[in-house]
Amino acid sequence: MSKVYVSGWWGENLGDDLLLKSLLEKFPDACFITHSGFNGKKQFENYSNIRIINIDSWQIKLINKFLSFLKLPLFQNIVAICSRNYLELGGSIFLEEGDWERKFRNRYKLSKIMKKYIIIGSNFGPSKNTTFINSYKKLFENVDFVNFRDDISKAYFPDLTNISVYPDVVFQLDLDKYIDIKVKKIVNISVISVERMYRYQNQIPISYYEFLSNLCHEYIKKNYKIVLMAYSEVSGDYSAAKKVYTKLSEYDKNFVEIYVHKNIDKSLKLISEAEILIPSRFHGMILGWLLNKKMYVLSYSKKTENTIRFVKKDFPYSEIHKLNKNHVENIIDSVETLDLIHLNHLKELASHHFDILSPLLKE
Repeated sequence: MSKVYVSGWWGENLGDDLLLKSLLEKFPDACFITHSGFNGKKQFENYSNIRIINIDSWQIKLINKFLSFLKLPLFQNIVAICSRNYLELGGSIFLEEGDWERKFRNRYKLSKIMKKYIIIGSNFGPSKNTTFINSYKKLFENVDFVNFRDDISKAYFPDLTNISVYPDVVFQLDLDKYIDIKVKKIVNISVISVERMYRYQNQIPISYYEFLSNLCHEYIKKNYKIVLMAYSEVSGDYSAAKKVYTKLSEYDKNFVEIYVHKNIDKSLKLISEAEILIPSRFHGMILGWLLNKKMYVLSYSKKTENTIRFVKKDFPYSEIHKLNKNHVENIIDSVETLDLIHLNHLKELASHHFDILSPLLKE
């Protein structure tokens, strides 16, 4: 059986953790390798089909320091190259921001070395930069398969035949044991840091925090308890949740708790207990559909809006930068679930993301 090195960001974001969970549960007898820090290693320590290189350990840090001094690849990159099969498993991994040129060059070098290079579960852009688009067209031409999660991403590369589109990978995750959890009178709100998510925009919608505090207040008046959920502490979600919390009255604070994702099972149980979800996080939206929750989406990104159009174009959502106090009652009155026929179709389509891995793992 072939070994596959899986590249991603584990232990720091519930959405990314769910992607890896989906892969490991799809192929329980496979042999995967990846790297992560202490959090990611602990998150997946009970899975026997993956070996995790702990890049936070002093041994690996020492080895990498020595390799860097010699201007050689880091230890985890050497292991990836030796594995010969490389899988990039992630969502928004092709963004035109920061040091995108360096990331592209590293990917392209790997694509020339690896026996197989596969990309699953991502979206591309948005971008109008022809240099950025053409650079990644060069990469995608050189890899074996690319599975995007929305049509908009594929539209950048209409002439590439190795690109497919399926609903988000997490749609295939088996969540049956969580669906049976008793639902309580709780509203679960996944919070984002608008300072981080809108850092490349002309204006940061800081009124978002005030808006959420008003939304909490109105739900509390209707006898709901509130969970402000931070999917990713390192991305600023916890700090954002605290900003919402500080804007609440002392009375309202009695009915609000902040939860930071540290464990997949605990996070999924907490979400399952809620009657209503108000997700700002992309995978909060996906989980809401999977768990048949009443939901209204707050979107900070085109990836969310593109997915809504792909899944059900009239599903209720608002763009965060357009929110105002008048939206509060509208949101409360507009929560909606996704019909099961539609949901089952999405699950079936999403299961094809990993079809390309099956023959490789049997080699």
